[in-house]
Amino acid sequence: MDSVPTRRSEIDLVSRQLAGIRAWTADQHTDDRDRTMTLTREMRLDAARRLDARRREQAAVLARAAEHLSASGQVLASRVPLRAVLAHRNTWLRDRVAAGLRAAGVEVVGEFEDGADAAGTVVVEQPDIVLVEDRLPTVPGLEVVRRVRLYSPNTLVGAQVMDGDGVGDALDAGAQAVFTRRTPPGDIAKELLRCLAERPEQPVVV
Repeated sequence: MDSVPTRRSEIDLVSRQLAGIRAWTADQHTDDRDRTMTLTREMRLDAARRLDARRREQAAVLARAAEHLSASGQVLASRVPLRAVLAHRNTWLRDRVAAGLRAAGVEVVGEFEDGADAAGTVVVEQPDIVLVEDRLPTVPGLEVVRRVRLYSPNTLVGAQVMDGDGVGDALDAGAQAVFTRRTPPGDIAKELLRCLAERPEQPVVV
């Protein structure tokens, strides 16, 4: 492959993970202070679904944080592999995108069918690449894109949308690469790697 992204140090990775956890935790405290108002809005917008999504995201953050804290004494200044998180309901597509990334030396640290699980994992893992489908359950894909941009700002975010009508919404959410359902998974992997290496100034639509 022509464009190969630069690997980062493990110290840099851990620093980004801790920054993501701090930002996420601060927002949780804000949510707690405004719980009464939040619950009032949630009652109008399907409270059970939103509360379940929040619990699942919290559980994912706490589980990953515990793993990293237990291994924190092993942090070295060596280079770590590029890392990716994939969130898509289609297992076939996830497997093929993952295979394309792994062939380029990328470690896929999480594959999910649910948006809450993916968002919680990204907070702690601070991956180099995230790919999300726009129609994920629990937390919709475009909301996952927003959370990744907020809590893991150095992560390249790709989104797959149903058709061209969804491209604008994905770009507005903060996606840096947008793919329609017609894009083959191998091309998705290649384009994500190219964007990570070159960091184009403008979002890419494929």
